[in-house]
Amino acid sequence: MAQKIMIDGNSTFLWYDYETFGLNVRRDRPFQFAAIRTDIMLNTIDNPIMLYCKPAPDFLPDPRACLITKITPQFCLNNGIPEYKFASIIEKIFLKPGTISVGYNTILFDDEITRFMFWRNLINPYEREWKNNCSRWDLINVIKAFYVLSPYGITWPYKNNGKPSFKLEHLSFVNNLSHKKAHDALSDVRATLGLARLIRNNNPRLFNFILSLRKKKYVLAEIGWPIARPFFYITHMFSSKHSYISLMWPICIHPMNKNILITWNLLHDPKKFLLNDINKIRDYLCFKKNSFKEDIPISMIHLNRSPIVISNLKVLSSNLMFRYKFDLNCAFKNIKCASSILNNTYIWKKIFLDYKINNSDLELNIDEELYNNFISKKDNFKLAILRSMSPKKLSNVNFCFENKKLEELIFLYRARNFIETLSYKELKRWKKYRISRFYNKKNNLYNINMFYLEIESLLKKANEHDTKILNALLMYGKSITQKI
Repeated sequence: MAQKIMIDGNSTFLWYDYETFGLNVRRDRPFQFAAIRTDIMLNTIDNPIMLYCKPAPDFLPDPRACLITKITPQFCLNNGIPEYKFASIIEKIFLKPGTISVGYNTILFDDEITRFMFWRNLINPYEREWKNNCSRWDLINVIKAFYVLSPYGITWPYKNNGKPSFKLEHLSFVNNLSHKKAHDALSDVRATLGLARLIRNNNPRLFNFILSLRKKKYVLAEIGWPIARPFFYITHMFSSKHSYISLMWPICIHPMNKNILITWNLLHDPKKFLLNDINKIRDYLCFKKNSFKEDIPISMIHLNRSPIVISNLKVLSSNLMFRYKFDLNCAFKNIKCASSILNNTYIWKKIFLDYKINNSDLELNIDEELYNNFISKKDNFKLAILRSMSPKKLSNVNFCFENKKLEELIFLYRARNFIETLSYKELKRWKKYRISRFYNKKNNLYNINMFYLEIESLLKKANEHDTKILNALLMYGKSITQKI
């Protein structure tokens, strides 16, 4: 494991966090953003940033999220800015040249919140992840790697079942790090930064090595792809029995997603692969039906999500292998079999034959269809022009887009942010849309009746403070639906 520091002198870390009105990254909205910028040595170089966002009038918050954060939509209406301004400010912060945006569990949650927020507000959802030599990282992966490879010098919290807890509030508590208010964005950012300083001081070489893996090309270089050779992979998807690490064999790049490398867990006999029905394997790989996980020890490594991959097979000391009950000899025995059985192009063509995803049972709003829509360079250029226009001029422009669904997205953008510019016909369309959002009982749509029922259920066990929050949510629900 060589030390790699692929950073220029202008690079900085942007430690950031959102608080949101729910956990559904497609549907739920952020209401608070906080960030602290540091240099590469983790010294703070700018004042902390904190913003609140007004909720849109076609959106219902998750009451459980409000009970956790203790923030109501009314507070955000009084203290926040419209989402289009909120998103625009955040985009500029992210796009400062050399920015490495990082937080705690940001790749799977906060980055997705950013992408869908940018999509709703006509901003390129991906540009801030690469433009201006910018990149993204996630400390939660680093923490898990330190637990496996360099656990000494850090206090690790454990749950009642004996498994380690990687929750930020637990780690900050046992390590005496400042974390005055969990689930407050700025407090969470400070706790994350404190944790980063702790582990970096503990093992700067490992910290810098994992930092290099935020770039896909360095991940591929570490794995050695396209040459097939074994490597270690650390992920929460593996059993805690072996402390979240296993030896992997690379099979192929996912035919439908070039950012995914399909791999085999070498602690399992590759001959088992031949015992599985092709349709069963296809269901697992294409549709992520996790019920097959134990039967098919295949991992799909997302190369653009800072995976912890290590080519140096001596990285696990004998003490660590004993501690984790890791049988490296057993894994080595499976390598020859893996290379002959798994790296068979015919098998993988057969597995992905007639690959189709059927979303007909889901009714997705255009806000939620980011990953179902390809936006061309021409369309992105036109969207950038639209965002620069005044609200009045925007209401009179009529661009022709290659992606026809963008018309609906632009209409919603205007209705939420510049309702005064809507024509009589557009106001009727907006009213109809809001009625469908609040009263539609189809499929996965979160409607006003579900909102009220959830509040009613939570009120039965609520304390005095939570009761005030839930009553405020009842008032909010009535206020936005009465205006239809």
